[in-house]
Amino acid sequence: KMKQFSAILLSLYLSCSIALASSEIDGEYYVKNIGIVDNLSQSSVSCILYDDYSLWIGTRYGLNEYRNHRMRTFGDNYINFLFVDKEKFLWYGSNQGLFKYLRDQDRFEMQSEQTVFCASQDEDGTILVGCSGGLLRIQNEEQTFFPLDGSMIGSIYAFGDKHLLIDKGSGLFLFENDSIRHIPHPEIDGSVVLAT
Repeated sequence: KMKQFSAILLSLYLSCSIALASSEIDGEYYVKNIGIVDNLSQSSVSCILYDDYSLWIGTRYGLNEYRNHRMRTFGDNYINFLFVDKEKFLWYGSNQGLFKYLRDQDRFEMQSEQTVFCASQDEDGTILVGCSGGLLRIQNEEQTFFPLDGSMIGSIYAFGDKHLLIDKGSGLFLFENDSIRHIPHPEIDGSVVLAT
């Protein structure tokens, strides 16, 4: 009898297609190449995420959902990241904004019009989003924007309950108590190593 696996294995092949391993038969994996011929919106993949329902593939020309051997495409924008929050909502950030998937309505709803590069969620469920020109905080459906000089926030890391370290092209920043401050390198202790 065929044993189904919930884990999905992805890799890019020389032809820029995606390999999907979804089941094992007698110790061997079944592999299916997924590419443009399968309606993948573009062969340059920027991010991949598997949630409880589908395989999501972000490309330079839109977000693709692969489910039950069928491909659907949402939008035509450059997808920068995919993220699932603690309540199991799927989010994506793109050059056209931040979007949240409303599964019961089978559609994405725009949350912000800014170019979005990354996101993180802290222990309290607050979502922090790295945008062009600052940090967006989404807390209990309320949004607050904290401006920061520069063009983008590249990565967000949670350290503890409310302390988030932001890696930006011009250095490291700490978001704490509703303010952002630059962290000079001597303040970083030896237990955390970061590169910018």
